[in-house]
Amino acid sequence: MSTFPIFIIVLVILSVISILYVTKSEKIKDSDGDGIPDIVEDAIDDVKEEVTKVKTEVKRRVKRVKEEVKDVTDAVKQVRKQTKDVVGAVKGKPRRGRKPAKKTTTKK
Repeated sequence: MSTFPIFIIVLVILSVISILYVTKSEKIKDSDGDGIPDIVEDAIDDVKEEVTKVKTEVKRRVKRVKEEVKDVTDAVKQVRKQTKDVVGAVKGKPRRGRKPAKKTTTKK
């Protein structure tokens, strides 16, 4: 049997005992008495807040990427249609598409 797992178990047990000793001797503040120092609890709360912010930002960015992909897809479809018009122009077919707007002249 390897000594590495035993070493890890002993290290964890010593860590827990030292945290409990320091907490019970009131060298580290534990206001709610759950055995977890307040500093650690505050750090965990801060990490949870940051994770929430990151999740919100990632969701926002994913939504924007979806919108842009849809726009690109629509543009590619338009390009495909336009290339068919180019092929038709090479073959000598008349121009398709929108007709230019009639220009109106205004009297001064």
